[in-house]
Amino acid sequence: MNPLCHQVFAGSWCFFIATSVRVYAEPPRDQPFDGHFCSDAVLNMAHGDKEPTVNRPHVGKQEINEGIFLVIHKITDGLPVGRESIDRQYVTIAEDAQCAGIQWGAYHFSRYEGYNEQTKLFKRPPKEQAEYFVARVYQNKPANAASVLLAWDFEADNGEMMSIPAMAVAVEEVQLLTGKYPGIYVNGNFARKNLTMKGISRSLTNDALARLKNPQMKTGAKKVLQKCWLWVARYDHLPPEDFATDTPWEYWTMWQYTTNLYELAHFKPHPIRPHPGLRHDVAGKSGEFNYIAKSRDELNRWYAEHAWNYDLRDKTILAKYP
Repeated sequence: MNPLCHQVFAGSWCFFIATSVRVYAEPPRDQPFDGHFCSDAVLNMAHGDKEPTVNRPHVGKQEINEGIFLVIHKITDGLPVGRESIDRQYVTIAEDAQCAGIQWGAYHFSRYEGYNEQTKLFKRPPKEQAEYFVARVYQNKPANAASVLLAWDFEADNGEMMSIPAMAVAVEEVQLLTGKYPGIYVNGNFARKNLTMKGISRSLTNDALARLKNPQMKTGAKKVLQKCWLWVARYDHLPPEDFATDTPWEYWTMWQYTTNLYELAHFKPHPIRPHPGLRHDVAGKSGEFNYIAKSRDELNRWYAEHAWNYDLRDKTILAKYP
């Protein structure tokens, strides 16, 4: 056994909601949704997961035994200001996952880029956020790691979001540095409202940031975003149906169908009832679980196609974040 492997801690704390937890006697099978064969094989994590139903010091044997193929972990947040928020367990958890045979991914939580009252640009430009993300993933490569799947978390930062053109700049920079486009994580309702021509047009009169967004989702940003795989969050419905043809994507690649059970129970303005019959825990601990629109036979091929092999094309960015 690899000496870097750590003993998996199987927590006994269990948060139970009737009819919401499926007990697996064998790895779960593919599930058909909207004509796509999908597998509930992805778990995502972040250092902020402090609830006892989520906090996992290690990931490994229990997860692989219950059919988890991929774990995606947060590593960076905006740009470093003062004390960084990188999870110091990131490498340890990644090594545990690899020892168990689980594939690994890293995501960046993007922060708003825009103008303050003095029309000065915030120190969160998209290109620099992308450089920071890639540098930290490269610098925190676990021992013996061969590849990592990259993702870009696009959501509200104190009520404001990175503009659509800026998001395109960021993911294009990730591709220039790594040769791979990251996945884009976004709320399903936001995608329909803001990533369609009609949706953006309707929001122009109400959106104070409209001047920072591409009001027609013109070809430049759209063509870039189409090259990224879509990771969509939607907790209160079954899988989001096919996206309209004027969005960058026609279908989701990953669907985050639940956050952890504690957060669902305390969701505002009303609690969300978990989907009956869908996985909400591993070894008695709940978390953020995802379906991926690939059959289990396709997972290795899909991962190999989209994961980065740590071949950094411009190592000068490392000097910016020693």
